Amino acid sequence: MKNIITLLILTFISTSFGQNIKKPELIGKWTTKNITIDFKDAKPKSQKVIEGLKKGFLNSEFDFKENGKFYLKLPNDRAAFMEELASLNDKNWKLKNNQIKLGTDENNFNLMFIKIKKINGKVFFVIPGMKLEMVKG
Repeated sequence: MKNIITLLILTFISTSFGQNIKKPELIGKWTTKNITIDFKDAKPKSQKVIEGLKKGFLNSEFDFKENGKFYLKLPNDRAAFMEELASLNDKNWKLKNNQIKLGTDENNFNLMFIKIKKINGKVFFVIPGMKLEMVKG
């Protein structure tokens, strides 16, 4: 019994720590291939905004440069309200504890937070209410 508990603990620890993304892995272009949106209390009239988010992020490119700069390329047919995200271009990024922080030293990197998750070999960028399935390259 003691051996089984030890084995379970080791498996949990190796699974938990094995999912961390390192900076060299993150550097490069990532394309959104699928989007799951979960706004639990969304009202029916919010559906248009939700569809705009899906359309705006699907096939978008997140580009993390080695020099710490970030660029976001959105599809041309995106919703007009997605234009605000252009302000993230040429901002800095840093990675800590599987969370990407976008911004500058002046704003304490608080423009946007993206949590990174690895699930069954797939990489997801999680933004509150949205999970973006990403492919590098």
